[in-house]
Amino acid sequence: MKEALLEIACLIREKDISQQEIQTKIDGIVDNFNETEVIELSNLWLTISEEAMIEAQGKFENGNYTWEAVETDNFENELLFKK
Repeated sequence: MKEALLEIACLIREKDISQQEIQTKIDGIVDNFNETEVIELSNLWLTISEEAMIEAQGKFENGNYTWEAVETDNFENELLFKK
């Protein structure tokens, strides 16, 4: 799980990577969870350009997930997760 999220973070740092390709990677991670797992990712910071950051929060529960990204002014280059 950690390795897959780090891979996504690296992809997002590349300016020529499309949002669709990133979403496909995220969907692939989600497909590996079974219906009984509940995993919440919070404070997942991904650099999407030199000028902007997003906060991506995903919650996986009973085989379903939500993924929300909001702009923020936090320019720290870090990837934090909580389970």
